[in-house]
Amino acid sequence: MARVTKRPEQRRAELLDIAQRLVFEHGYEATTIAAILDAARLSKGAFYHHFASKEELLDGLASRFVDRGLDALGGILASREGGSVARLRRFLSATRRLDAEQAPLVVASVTVMHRPANLALRQRIHELTLARMAPPLAEVVEAGLVAGELRVGDPLGTAEVILQLGAASHQAIALWLAATPRSDPSDLQRRLHVYEVAVNRLLGLADDTLRYLSPGFAEALASAASSGEGPAWTRVAQRP
Repeated sequence: MARVTKRPEQRRAELLDIAQRLVFEHGYEATTIAAILDAARLSKGAFYHHFASKEELLDGLASRFVDRGLDALGGILASREGGSVARLRRFLSATRRLDAEQAPLVVASVTVMHRPANLALRQRIHELTLARMAPPLAEVVEAGLVAGELRVGDPLGTAEVILQLGAASHQAIALWLAATPRSDPSDLQRRLHVYEVAVNRLLGLADDTLRYLSPGFAEALASAASSGEGPAWTRVAQRP
């Protein structure tokens, strides 16, 4: 059988696919280069042709997640339809996805990313998110400031805090899911609403202007967490 020669970018993508699956199944810390090579049926030299170290592989995985997010959200941030408040509403609705229909995916994503063994991956994703997503988000905030829709002093700093609040809300979900026993879902619903209010006040808006938390979301989370449908990594891997 003739040996199939693959383009470097194709081979690199395949290695990232395999690494992502193993990391989601076992955690970044427990995933070794040897395990990746065994799954890919490649030599150590072939791996190091694409990644100088496991840390560089981590950067590749983190970049993949952030780039997918930018691809999906770039149009929302670039569009000027409806003004800055409308653009922010669309952006927050897309990034938070705190509605009942998304609950199973949120459970899977938060569970995978907040495992202790995935701390390094989560931190790197967060760093890259701030670096790459804050500037375009800041442009939307600045446009709202100029138009008189928003009241902020530092558009870039405001954008960074909005992203930080998003990470904090996911952390709150992770802690609630991991608690034994869990508190009543209404407690989590109230906590998440605090983050929603904080974003509005940060932008100088009325508390109910930007809404991305749907009623009953926490109850849907509790139901999704109890059902345990399928391997979590498969659902997270398919997320845009």
